Amino acid sequence: MRSTPSTPSADARSIPDQLFVHIDRPDGVHLVGEMRFDLKAIGGFSARFRYLKGWLASEHRFALDPINLPLSLKSSWVETDSKYVKLGVLFDAGPDMWGRTLVRYKTGVADPAESALLLMGRGNGVGALLFARSPKLTRDDLPGYETLPTLEHDLERVHQAAHNVFTSQPMPADLEGLLAGTWSIGGARAKAVMRDAQRGIWICKFAEPGSSVDRQRLEFANLRMAQDIGIEVPEIRLAETALGSVLMIRRFDRTARELDRLHFASGISLVSAVPENKRLNTANDERNFSYANLAHIVSAVSPFPEDDRKSLYARMALNVALHNTDDHLKNFGFVEHVDGGTHMLRLSPVFDVVTQSSAAHYLRIGAHGRDGTIGNVLSEPRSFMLTAKGAGVIVDRVVDTVERRNDFYEEAGMTERDMDRLNALIDTRVPRAASSDSSVTSPLP
Repeated sequence: MRSTPSTPSADARSIPDQLFVHIDRPDGVHLVGEMRFDLKAIGGFSARFRYLKGWLASEHRFALDPINLPLSLKSSWVETDSKYVKLGVLFDAGPDMWGRTLVRYKTGVADPAESALLLMGRGNGVGALLFARSPKLTRDDLPGYETLPTLEHDLERVHQAAHNVFTSQPMPADLEGLLAGTWSIGGARAKAVMRDAQRGIWICKFAEPGSSVDRQRLEFANLRMAQDIGIEVPEIRLAETALGSVLMIRRFDRTARELDRLHFASGISLVSAVPENKRLNTANDERNFSYANLAHIVSAVSPFPEDDRKSLYARMALNVALHNTDDHLKNFGFVEHVDGGTHMLRLSPVFDVVTQSSAAHYLRIGAHGRDGTIGNVLSEPRSFMLTAKGAGVIVDRVVDTVERRNDFYEEAGMTERDMDRLNALIDTRVPRAASSDSSVTSPLP
């Protein structure tokens, strides 16, 4: 018998103290574990999780986070007072700033409980985890693929709906429900989850009023540069509505068939740490919040550690060359990879590569801390198990591409004004590697 589904608006007003964690697999939904929330915790947040015996005995079993939640824990409770520590992989499925803005706009609830936000995801959040009040959950309890608006027919209307939320305008009746599949999506920018006629699922990022540059065209150009270097990039497209440009990114946590979800863990979840101070200059912060630490995690979890370390190093070099200082750990992800029945986490395709005007990078780059210079990129290649020559080859490939950035800006349809602004940020930041005589060939698989 099909259960009566909850509604997002009702869920936003609830404060569940218990949730069951499920995971969607090609053969259906499986129960993984249980979460408990201490609603009386001082400071307002305390959660714990344990695997359930059925999952531990299942042929489908694998660790949701092999570093912080290994199966060797069995049914022991793991507790946290921060959603970024120990249990972060569970909270990856919840919304960030934009999703919370949608919740507040739709329900009037300014600060929903974290447990309520997980419950509201209803299968549209990142990854394959699902949350319910009941240990019984099926795909029939989730909104169907056909409930998502389509790129071919609804893009203009969805952009208008997102614009109304962003500018706090009333939502006309004919636009109601178009953003219902977007509540649990991550990031801060206005966006929506949509589908296409070939049954693909896309995240569409929309132009926002007051932007100093066309961020959608900029990100398209930057991702095309990443692709040129050899970094894995999701399928991307550009479109235009009456309200401005739209960047469409095919979801890499979904397979070709829309019902097949892939498990996902963010970089911050696997690192499992919170900053000790805002400047990130303590010994622990410099160690935890660094590209070197991400390389260490790649070595621990990836089935292809050498390839993924090279890709991570190239991404670091590209972020420096393009002045993408918004390189925090939620902008790095790991996606499920299955080989011979063994589940591991591969570095995901790159996302959120946008040139910034801020000065310092978030992550420590090398011997000179967070300074965004090619010299700093080249300073500690051994952290990525690279030789100096191997690091130089990768950096030169990045620099060669970024030197041709105007070609990519023009491909994206950027204005001369925007190009001039970006070049003023980037021009002095792309010297070649010290080993400039190295061959400039793609270092990445």
